Amino acid sequence: MVNSRIIARVFSQVLILEGILMLVSAGISRVYGEPAAKSLLFSALITLVTGILVFTPLRYQEKSYGNREGYIILTFIWILFSAFGSLPYLLSSSTGNFTDAFFESISGFTTTGATIFSDVESLPRGILFWRSLTQWVGGITVITLAYNLLPVSKSLNVQLPATEFSALLTDKIHPRVIGTSKRLMAVYLTLTIAEILLLSIGKMPVFDAVCHSFSTLSTGGFATRNAGMAAFQTPYIRIVLILFMFFAGMNPALFYYAFR
Repeated sequence: MVNSRIIARVFSQVLILEGILMLVSAGISRVYGEPAAKSLLFSALITLVTGILVFTPLRYQEKSYGNREGYIILTFIWILFSAFGSLPYLLSSSTGNFTDAFFESISGFTTTGATIFSDVESLPRGILFWRSLTQWVGGITVITLAYNLLPVSKSLNVQLPATEFSALLTDKIHPRVIGTSKRLMAVYLTLTIAEILLLSIGKMPVFDAVCHSFSTLSTGGFATRNAGMAAFQTPYIRIVLILFMFFAGMNPALFYYAFR
C-alpha cells in the first residue's frame, strides 16, 4: 500500500527548496531595481508557505520509503516543481497565461531548451536568472536534490534511479544513491563555478556568465541574448563554452571517478 504521507513529505521539502531558489532570483531582481522583484518574492512566499504548511505536520514522519512511493515521487516531482516554477512568469506578466508559463517552466527543469519568448532581452534580469536556474537544477535532476534532503531506503539504492541514473548504475559508482548524488552535486557545482570564472575573465558580464554557465552545464541552452551565444564574438568565450559543453555531454561516471 502506498504511503501518501511520505510522498507528501518529500514534495513539501522540494517546494521549500524551490521557494528558496525563487528568493535568490528575487534578490537578483532587487539588485537591478526591477519591479519584477516583487513578483518573484510573492512567488517564493507562495511556494515556501505551501511547502512549510505541508511539511510541518509531517516532520516526524518516517523518512524511508519503498519502491511504490519512489516511482510516484520520480514521476510527479517534475510536474510539481514545474507548476510552482511557472509562478514567476505569471505574476511578473512575462507570459499571459498558465499554459505558456508552465511550458517555459517545464522546458527549463527538463533542460529541453524550448522557449515561448521571442525577445528574451526584454525580460527582467530576475526572470532571466530564474529561467537559467531552472535548467541548472534540472541538469542534476530534481530527484537528486530530493534525495539529498532525505535518507533513501536501501531497497531503492539500485531499483529506483534506473531511469535518472542508468549511466551511473551501469558503472556501479556507489552502493548508495544518496552518496553518489552528493558527490555529483559537488562536481557539478565545481564545474559551474569554474565556467563562471573563465567566462568572466573573457570579459563576459558576470550576470551573463552565471546564466550561460547554468544553461551550458545543464545542456539546456537558455540564453540571455536574442542572438544566443552568437552575441559574444570573442574566440576565447566560444572556446570556453565549447569546452564546458563537452564536459556536460560526458558520462557523469567519469567525473565521479576523477574527483573521487
